[in-house]
Amino acid sequence: MTVASAAAQMAALSPALDTALALILHDEGGYAERAMEGGGAVNMGITFTVFVAWRLAHGKPHPTFADLKAVPIAEANAIYAAEFAAPVQFDRMPIDTGYVILDSAVNNGKGGCQKTIEMAVGQPVDGKFDAVSFWAASHRPPAQFVNAFCDARAKRQKTFKEFSVRINPAKPRTWGQAWDERNEKVRKRALAMIEGAVA
Repeated sequence: MTVASAAAQMAALSPALDTALALILHDEGGYAERAMEGGGAVNMGITFTVFVAWRLAHGKPHPTFADLKAVPIAEANAIYAAEFAAPVQFDRMPIDTGYVILDSAVNNGKGGCQKTIEMAVGQPVDGKFDAVSFWAASHRPPAQFVNAFCDARAKRQKTFKEFSVRINPAKPRTWGQAWDERNEKVRKRALAMIEGAVA
């Protein structure tokens, strides 16, 4: 499949995934170059490492930072759908549950997301993708799962070595503050989804 054909498939995205990706892309922000990102750069939450693998797998030349900076929204959505939404079984979940899981997969990595699911549903925490934890996530009362998941996410994030590191050395704001704020924003939106009022 070429990048163009993958991007063309975006018209077939479920309304739920469309909604979730719009929120996630808004929160991820634009292009930045920094050492902590995979490959040294990121745009719309897509690291250069992920972008290179995606382009090469779809028969395109090895991309540059400039290519990542100019990636079209449709292609970014195609990457999210294939690399994040499909592995975490987004379309098998209620939108509220799927949204908190997908946001965590993007922000904390798919393995970290799986560990957070396991913590939220009371399964052994090993980070290995399995049907049991995903089934449990999709069958818990939505508000109960959303709160348990976001609580577990906050707990895990406090163990990250960058938690107390300043985003900008000249300013006091840390990565931990940013992650916690995002987690609470995601919780609030997901609970609003349960009430039928997407933020």
